[in-house]
Amino acid sequence: MSESREKNALIRLLSHRIFFALHLFTYCAVMGLLILIWAVTGAGFFWPFFAIFGWGFGSGFHTIVYLMYNDKIEYLSKIRHDPAFKVLFIFHAWFYITVNVFLLIINLALATGVIFFIYPLLYWGIAFGFHTLGFFLWDSSLNRELANLKIKFPDEADKKLKLRAASKISNFWLVIIHIGYFVVVNTWVYTSNILSPSDPTEIIEMTIGWGSVLAVHIFSYILFYFVEAIRPVMKGLIIHIAFYGVVNGWQLYMFFTNPSKIFWPIFPLILWGILIAYHAYITINWNSIIDKALNTVKSQFGEDLDKYELRSKARWLVFWMWSFIGHITMWAAGIILIGIHFVLFGIQIGLLIHPAMGWLIGVAIHGSLFYLALKNVKGFWKSTAIIHLSIFISTGAYLIVLNALYSTFPWSAIALAGWGIGLGLHLLIAYLTKK
Repeated sequence: MSESREKNALIRLLSHRIFFALHLFTYCAVMGLLILIWAVTGAGFFWPFFAIFGWGFGSGFHTIVYLMYNDKIEYLSKIRHDPAFKVLFIFHAWFYITVNVFLLIINLALATGVIFFIYPLLYWGIAFGFHTLGFFLWDSSLNRELANLKIKFPDEADKKLKLRAASKISNFWLVIIHIGYFVVVNTWVYTSNILSPSDPTEIIEMTIGWGSVLAVHIFSYILFYFVEAIRPVMKGLIIHIAFYGVVNGWQLYMFFTNPSKIFWPIFPLILWGILIAYHAYITINWNSIIDKALNTVKSQFGEDLDKYELRSKARWLVFWMWSFIGHITMWAAGIILIGIHFVLFGIQIGLLIHPAMGWLIGVAIHGSLFYLALKNVKGFWKSTAIIHLSIFISTGAYLIVLNALYSTFPWSAIALAGWGIGLGLHLLIAYLTKK
């Protein structure tokens, strides 16, 4: 695999030597300047500490990417070829250690007698601990899972089997982390209630609600990785319906135990229900949908990809296309529901412009991502320019409407003109570099 295909656009940017050198130089220069200002102005509390750590979190992340993707450290160079679970552990370790050191120093510096750094250290430590365990057990778990899959599916390509094994192991550890948090948090809550007795109703409700979601999570894992008789696309629909039932059932319970004038569960029931029906339609028509996507992908790549890679790209295209259509549907239904709500309860219908236009920005961004997938757009500058353009147009429309509603001074034109300069430069760079 070539270096250009191995790295995506963001990784290529972060691993570029010049960009890394500029980032490191800027960080050191600015921090040095802040320390100089602190020293010249009479010292006192070392306030540059916040900038050193705050920016340092990102600088450290950038440094790891640079070292990993430029073969500077052999261990990191090997890790980058592993599944995302192992790669992400390196970054998880960096942020867990540095953020908790930061909080420890802050706690000690305040000298209030209140120890607060221990909470993120322990509660974040649950996830980090299981991630660490999964990281060190990964190779043995992967080899064992691959051996089982090769027996079950002897005709499947090795690449597909490896991805399937990696997916199963990664999701196993997510379930374990979820169970770990459920046990630890509930143990702490009930212990606290025993030490300081109060009405346990809310605690019991929390346990039941969270336990229901956890049960669906475990059910989803078992269904997806241990039930072979059901197609994956149908499994996805079953899991979706299970979450819909549990979450909305819990919201109905909360409403009827704490009634209000507005039957607020109607919004998730209807909007999410539309999404369920939409998901069911895709599931029923999956074969024809995936066939059309395959034809589109084949026209783009021809014989450059094998059968498995073609299907992967086809599924990716289906995801972006149908999720975008679903997003538009949800947006339209949501605006109608909010409008009806405003009419019934006397809220100014003019306020509908905010959810309508604000949500439309998200729809526009989603549409640009679908376009990138449909046209197989490559290159960092070209891709980001298209996304930037979609944000500019949708946000610009919102600003113009706000300007017309609330002011006679054309401030939106000034804002859009200034933003337009930056957008124009972005588009120019994308055109000149063809990237």
